[in-house]
Amino acid sequence: MTRTIPLTAALATLALLAPGQVLALGPSVWPALRWAMSEGQVLKALPGKVRRLEQPETLADGRVVSLELERHAVAGVDFRVRFVFEQGRLGLVSLKTLAGQPATGADYDRLRKHLSDACRSPGSERRDDSTTDLREARWDPPGQRVDLKFIPGTLVIQYSPPSKP
Repeated sequence: MTRTIPLTAALATLALLAPGQVLALGPSVWPALRWAMSEGQVLKALPGKVRRLEQPETLADGRVVSLELERHAVAGVDFRVRFVFEQGRLGLVSLKTLAGQPATGADYDRLRKHLSDACRSPGSERRDDSTTDLREARWDPPGQRVDLKFIPGTLVIQYSPPSKP
């Protein structure tokens, strides 16, 4: 069973992490990853799976997307995985559905159940369909924050370090 990596609405700061804190993605998903790893450590932890981007992307907040996994399935949905680094350290793992494979509300419901089971919690959910079908869910299992977001056609899952209490 494949586990996912969700999305975060808030910026995660690596200063909150203890060095080497485990990226708690479950035993079947990248157990070798830890928050605050360097790019080299992530590449070594996932040999042959993750690739370095030819042109790293610097985000507006200064974080850098420099590694990716082109395809990773979660609960039957294919995602592109991007590894985001802050000051050279892993601070976010973001999955976005693949172009040309539009996500549906049923995909969101299936992923929400999958993540609730994986996090052993129903999490919290917010929906807004006043202008579009927007759905968001969040879980805060030990060692991370997991966010799932849906707008028609696109699903995003982000895993991030836990936020400050």
